[in-house]
Amino acid sequence: MLTSGVVELLAAFGLAPLFLVAGLLAAGSLGRRGPGRYAAARLLRLGLPAVFYVLLVDPMLRWWVASGQGDDRPLLAWLTDWTGGRGLGPMWFVVALLGFSLIYAGWRRLRPVGPSRPSELSMSRLLTLAAGIAALDLLTWPRVPDTVARYWDFEWPHWQAAAGVFVLGVLAGERRWFRAPSRLLLRVCGCLSLVALTGLAGLPALSVQPGNTEIPPGSWQVVIMAGLDGLTVVLAMVWLVDRLQRHQVGRSPLLAVGARSSYGAYLVHPVVLVGLSLALRSATWAPEAKLVVVVAIGVPVSFLIGGLGNRLAATVRAGSGTHRPRAGRRPASTGGRGHALLPGDGPGAGAALGSGSSKSSPKKWLSGRSGPNALWLAGCDGQDSTMTTYPIVVRESAPHYAATRTATLAVTELPGWLGQTYRQVAMSLGTHRQYPADGPFARYHRLPDGRFQVTAGFPVAERPVGDGDVIAEWVPGSRVAVLQYAGDYGSMEPAYRALSEWLSTHDAVAVGDPYEVYRSDPQSDPNPATRRTDIVQPFVPAASSAADRN
Repeated sequence: MLTSGVVELLAAFGLAPLFLVAGLLAAGSLGRRGPGRYAAARLLRLGLPAVFYVLLVDPMLRWWVASGQGDDRPLLAWLTDWTGGRGLGPMWFVVALLGFSLIYAGWRRLRPVGPSRPSELSMSRLLTLAAGIAALDLLTWPRVPDTVARYWDFEWPHWQAAAGVFVLGVLAGERRWFRAPSRLLLRVCGCLSLVALTGLAGLPALSVQPGNTEIPPGSWQVVIMAGLDGLTVVLAMVWLVDRLQRHQVGRSPLLAVGARSSYGAYLVHPVVLVGLSLALRSATWAPEAKLVVVVAIGVPVSFLIGGLGNRLAATVRAGSGTHRPRAGRRPASTGGRGHALLPGDGPGAGAALGSGSSKSSPKKWLSGRSGPNALWLAGCDGQDSTMTTYPIVVRESAPHYAATRTATLAVTELPGWLGQTYRQVAMSLGTHRQYPADGPFARYHRLPDGRFQVTAGFPVAERPVGDGDVIAEWVPGSRVAVLQYAGDYGSMEPAYRALSEWLSTHDAVAVGDPYEVYRSDPQSDPNPATRRTDIVQPFVPAASSAADRN
């Protein structure tokens, strides 16, 4: 009886961490894109796979399994059967996440998030959220008949906890609850979640009628179960996030690749696992042995397919010229807490390292980081300057903080200084459990003596603490023109000319120096010719500039 209870708990809470992570990411994604673009992206990324699964994949899987059991109905009959011959299966998670995301986007359209309001994570907030989940459980469980709860495998009984964890992730992302939570609070969360989990596993044994593990509606066990459900899912998730942060799970390159492939793996794993199960159907092994083989082969294959899908999508975007890097993605760690693995080598990095190889370690690469536009700034481009058409978009850049270092340098000093700067700023942020909100940037201002005043660092969501010469810089909001450049850092002069001509033809006046945001990762994009950089120029309309002068 206890074993069956544990199995039920795994089924109920196994996806809770995914909803939590989705909520954490949703807060940043919506903040960067705005509610409309965020909702459209969710419909594309979540809605299309769910529809494809329901219309095609699920009936094909059912036909595949049934045909092996002697059912001679043709595939067309399964594809056109809408009376119960199909279901969402694992896609219930995707559909639930889509619903939560659209509700969140609608809420933020009606109630835009205000200025950054970091707050401390407290037990009262967690208990309030747990009570909300319990209340939803009590309101919905008695009103969802089993036939409705299981219709199309929507898994309605699990949506309350999933919604609560998603809300927890959103609030934590918007208010930085997981920035530096109290050690005592985390220990209490771990202990209480263990007690609640044990209670949930053994609660069926306390049923009213001996030998019956079904908890009758309206009984006191239902109230206890709802309360334990809320406590378990909220407190356990907080404890889990802290464990992952403290052990720096994201440091492993293998785990980083797996994380990027996880969504694709989740989408394809039903087909892979069912296919392997059918392939082993004639084997005379014990069912447990078949299960081990299916999992041992199917899980890595699913992640491999997910990774290949990511590469294919990136190739298609790059080939079509429509790729827009995902702002705000936290790169992989270089080894210290909060260190970021920054985008690829700039020109001169190979010389600084004593080798032109792109396979150098992150630490060596960081120490050899070159100024991406250092060569053309010095007039040493040496490339064909024929004008090329570059994609340029206009955006509203929200006011934000940045953690930066500034120095006045000769061109030859740029490579070493930039590498040291990105490493030092990343270490400073990591020490205070702060993280970059976007990719690394550098801003160059040429001085009359030929040297450059260079400011480099990372944008952050809240005011950075700073250490030594790492300071907090306030970047005011402005309208910006963003040129999306792909290619060698030493060949950027035509791109800057194109941006200057765009300003002239659009009656715009540059405000301050342009800056570069580096979007590529040397591990995923080792070819310098395909690395991507956003060249960003703040500007105002010419009429506004003239009015200001008057």
